[in-house]
Amino acid sequence: MTKKEVNILIAAGEGLKLDLKRSMNANHANTLVAFANAEGGRLLLGVEDNGTISGYDLTNAKKSQIENIARSCDPPVLIHIEVVKMKKDKTITVVEVPSSDYAPHRSTNGFYLRQGASSIKMRTADIREFMRVRDQISFDDIVFSSEVWPDVINKSLVKNYKSFLPLTAQSIDQKQLLQSIGAIQDEGGVARACNGGILLFSDEASKYLPQAKVECVCYKGLSKVNILDRLTLKKDLITNINDAIIFLKKHLNNARIIIGAIGEDALEVPEIALREIIVNALIHRDYHMTGTHVMIEIFDDRIEVTSPGGLPAGFSTNDLGQRTLARNARLADMMVRTPYMEKLGTGIQRVAAAVKEAKLSPTTYTSTDFFTVVLHRPTPHVTPHVTPHVETLLKTIEQEMGRAEIMKALKLKDRKNFREKYIQPALNQGFIEMTIPDKPRSVKQQYRLTPLGKKRKDEGNA
Repeated sequence: MTKKEVNILIAAGEGLKLDLKRSMNANHANTLVAFANAEGGRLLLGVEDNGTISGYDLTNAKKSQIENIARSCDPPVLIHIEVVKMKKDKTITVVEVPSSDYAPHRSTNGFYLRQGASSIKMRTADIREFMRVRDQISFDDIVFSSEVWPDVINKSLVKNYKSFLPLTAQSIDQKQLLQSIGAIQDEGGVARACNGGILLFSDEASKYLPQAKVECVCYKGLSKVNILDRLTLKKDLITNINDAIIFLKKHLNNARIIIGAIGEDALEVPEIALREIIVNALIHRDYHMTGTHVMIEIFDDRIEVTSPGGLPAGFSTNDLGQRTLARNARLADMMVRTPYMEKLGTGIQRVAAAVKEAKLSPTTYTSTDFFTVVLHRPTPHVTPHVTPHVETLLKTIEQEMGRAEIMKALKLKDRKNFREKYIQPALNQGFIEMTIPDKPRSVKQQYRLTPLGKKRKDEGNA
């Protein structure tokens, strides 16, 4: 490597494929196996965490130590050692680790995998999932080969991204920066954007990747019947995050909170919680699932954020905030360098803390083929007026029932009367919901009780 190449790496900072260390010790075997188990990487010895070059003189004894640490891994990790002369006669040592065909490797401390700028210890379930997906190419690493990178990457967005990086990175050529963070790759001698680069740096990302769109919807009431406002976000990932927050602020209320002796206005649901959930949805969704996108939905009592792709095999909602396995590791690595995303795996904890401080009901998480997060809004201290017709309807509905079946049970014949006095009020109050909400007039349409409806029914039977 050249001095210039090393300076570019240091300026971009630690990440998925780079770790900075003052010196080498046995614990750094964890980093070597993490690189080998992921996409490979470099360990720069003689560089402080802040990028300052302290120097590392590679003696024969030190070289033997590094080689012995690599050999002590199981199976041994292949490394390449190189010395690079920097300024003021200081040298650093570059320990390069290629991605291994013999993974998973382990150190004496266990199996590790590179996640962002950290080497994360894998548990048994993590190792199983690693083995399952190891031969699959991550979506964000796939090269978008129909265009050369300047045709799809917006230079203003790259300039804005550079403003988040250390001052030493400001002078780096845009192409070199994009290559160093993995946003573009060489393919047949031509630099082309990867999907992760398009998601983050294309101002019309959904033109190239339609699944990158984000749908924001605000409803009146507790169900999806009456739409008050709708917005489709189609730009780069950071702009979509900002615009989603603007949409939420437009439709959520402000609450008066007391900080010390001072009262000030704040969003009824903490903005930090909203931002964390939206960032997680866009970073960790399964982009291989086309024809579907992230949904942000506002109801009178809650906010639902749904992203395609459930939790990885072996993970459950109980693991959230305790374990991490990034589906789009490259994209996460690029985002963790910005203020929008902090250390991987800590977002759920920040959401829980913010929600608790705001005295809201705990956030709920559900994982199927989609991952849904429900942030609860403050509960208004108002008891809704429930008509006798709606009360009767709630007592009648069992499981899922069609219109004709319900009318027969209620001994009703007038469709208009049924719709206006029974179905519509119950939908508006969130007591029932459609099984096919996108096609309200479908002949296969059925109705079922919502959790609120079940609660009301139980209270009526008590």
